Amino acid sequence: MHWLDETRWTEARLVSIIAQQTGTRRVVMFAWMNRESLAHLDYWLYYLNNLASKTQISDVLKKDELLQEAFDVAEFIALGKDEKFSYQQDVKARWDNKSCLDFANISSSIMQITIVTTY
Repeated sequence: MHWLDETRWTEARLVSIIAQQTGTRRVVMFAWMNRESLAHLDYWLYYLNNLASKTQISDVLKKDELLQEAFDVAEFIALGKDEKFSYQQDVKARWDNKSCLDFANISSSIMQITIVTTY
């Protein structure tokens, strides 16, 4: 049985969480979390506790959309100044191309409708 199944939940399906600083046990955060948030926390804690022995991101963590987004952001932050600029230019070019294609698709649809309605 998973520890989340043994957790006592409130009627609102929340549980209180206390984060303490290692060593001093000073409380650094108190929060209410739902099951989904706790599952994310569980994955993060596992990953962080085993980070030194990890050479790549676990498949379990890759499947989690929220965690994958966080990894993507962390990967971007780790880029150098020139790499970030190049990445941002690439993203801008992709969005510009997508906008042009979307406009062309809309325009061609309107033209087809116009041609069909004039006959």
